[in-house]
Amino acid sequence: MSRGASLAARFRCEPRFTSLRVPTIELWVAGPPAVFHRMAGVVDSGAAVTLLGRGAYELLGVPRGSGTRGDMPGLTGQLKYELCPVQMRLHLASGPDVTVWVRAGFCEQIEHNLFGSDLLDYFNVLVSRNEVTFMAR
Repeated sequence: MSRGASLAARFRCEPRFTSLRVPTIELWVAGPPAVFHRMAGVVDSGAAVTLLGRGAYELLGVPRGSGTRGDMPGLTGQLKYELCPVQMRLHLASGPDVTVWVRAGFCEQIEHNLFGSDLLDYFNVLVSRNEVTFMAR
């Protein structure tokens, strides 16, 4: 993505997650087999890394124990995770899809995926009541 380009990906906040009262969107995510799966998650700029919850290892085909272990503070205590590289694909209305690599944390302690501040390395994120926009840096 070039600096001069005004690439933006807009995601409708998923109405089925309205009860969470946080912006929840769906992104395409792939593990090492490079097969993309649609995954819902909360946009959480307070999460230092993107965290993928229960069942993500199996869904994305990531072998357990293949990443580096870490932990970060959460509302209910320390969250233990395993960092593994994954691809995230964002559909742009104005051009081809953009795929970025992120070192996501796989965490069995969380129920909902968290799309964290590591995405801010690639995008400026704008959040409104009904939409989340990722704008290329």
